[in-house]
Amino acid sequence: MLRRKTPREEFFAFEKMPAAERERIRSEGQQEISDILEKSKKPWGRP
Repeated sequence: MLRRKTPREEFFAFEKMPAAERERIRSEGQQEISDILEKSKKPWGRP
């Protein structure tokens, strides 16, 4: 049976990954964040 990882387990799994994989995930995350910020921008500049 599959159970969800705790944030702590997620973190250690992330730590054990090869650096390249980590970088890729990190940059994907950054991209997602900037996409969300772009979408949420209001024309008058303040959210």
